[in-house]
Amino acid sequence: MSLERTEHINSLTDAYALLLRSRQQDLLRLYFAEDYSLAEIAELYGISRQAVHDALHRAVKTLEGFEATLGIVQQRRSQQELQEVVAALIKRLPPEATQWSEVQALLHYSIPGGEC
Repeated sequence: MSLERTEHINSLTDAYALLLRSRQQDLLRLYFAEDYSLAEIAELYGISRQAVHDALHRAVKTLEGFEATLGIVQQRRSQQELQEVVAALIKRLPPEATQWSEVQALLHYSIPGGEC
């Protein structure tokens, strides 16, 4: 599985984990965040590798369904992109434009998760 795909699934998990059953959360965490193998997870839970694979597949499909409906991860990405554009624009301002430092501080606290 590609690093991009793993990062995407981790983003979905961060956004929607509380909507999953605890076992689904655990399986996703072990496989995608802690890099356990299917065999290691299967041994830990006393189930087959195929059962782990199937459960992970269902959990990922559930996360993707939540994202298709709610769009939280895409919204976060869009906000991050906007923050980066605004931060780059602020850095291009001349140093004597002191009022913009106030705008930068305001943006930092106004945009959820904002870091400029």
